Amino acid sequence: MPYPAGVNFSRLEMFFEGKGKVFSSILWHTTLAAFPGTWDIAAAGVAFSTAYANPLIAVLSSQIDYLGCNFLVHNAGVARSSDHYESTPGSVATGDALPDDVAAVVSRLTTTAGKSGRGRVYVSGLDPSYVSENRLSSGGLTNLTAVATAWKAAITDQSMLWSPANYSRKTSAFHAATNFVVDPVTGTRRDRRTRR
Repeated sequence: MPYPAGVNFSRLEMFFEGKGKVFSSILWHTTLAAFPGTWDIAAAGVAFSTAYANPLIAVLSSQIDYLGCNFLVHNAGVARSSDHYESTPGSVATGDALPDDVAAVVSRLTTTAGKSGRGRVYVSGLDPSYVSENRLSSGGLTNLTAVATAWKAAITDQSMLWSPANYSRKTSAFHAATNFVVDPVTGTRRDRRTRR
């Protein structure tokens, strides 16, 4: 379905690589602010990457590299995008990274009932110390909750306030995200490129 008309939004897709495989995680934001004439999409992409990828890099296995992001913006129905490249390893080094299909699940919650009102972000590249028998360890849950807290925060860039949102592909609608919650049970990433 097409994106809803009249909504200014951004889509941040963060790319990671480990053991020869690339996977990604996606965050959505909406804004009610007017775009200033001097607005710089490349600078915005870097700001979003710093705010939302850096907390994740801090808790991923050192065998995982953050490759950068694609930052897509829709303004009055016009789409623009910018790529930001880097190669930054994760910060946790206690053993071999878990397979990329083993993921922590971060639920994106809204006040809208039903499946259209919630989404999930799958986080792969976990250090083995984070998981025991398909559950997050105490330390893993604590560290990933810190990531979820960072993702819940709005961001102001170039005088524009952007608020976290959930996008429903089924209904082609955005809903304000009220919380990001880490599931203590791990999930399975069935597609290395997150779709939601």
